Amino acid sequence: MSVYLLSHKTLPELCYVGSTLTALSTRLARHKSGVATKKHNLAKCMAQEGVGNFKIECLESVTDLTDLRNREQHYIDTLKPKLNMRAAVQDLELRKVKLAENYIRWIRKARAQNPNFNHENYLRYKKAKPTKDAL
Repeated sequence: MSVYLLSHKTLPELCYVGSTLTALSTRLARHKSGVATKKHNLAKCMAQEGVGNFKIECLESVTDLTDLRNREQHYIDTLKPKLNMRAAVQDLELRKVKLAENYIRWIRKARAQNPNFNHENYLRYKKAKPTKDAL
């Protein structure tokens, strides 16, 4: 387990701090494969600058899984990387609020399409929805 820095080889201000349970080479390969989606700041930057212009380096090896995100957050706070979109550690109450907001947004959208849609319909949908493992 490690906290890593992914940075541009010649423009060090273009950097990202992350953590991984896998080898750094594996994590770098996953970042490179995500470039096609361009969903995140890092993927957009790697697509624009060229994936070959980025390097990955270990900032710290961590032995305790519970400490991994805290150490990642420490480096985000210290280095202030431009390509990180959010904190590594989010407050539990904030996560609950965001989940509730997403649920309400989803229900409103479903009701706009079907006025009879309710919580029971949502539970049936979730139960019938295939999991990633089933795909």
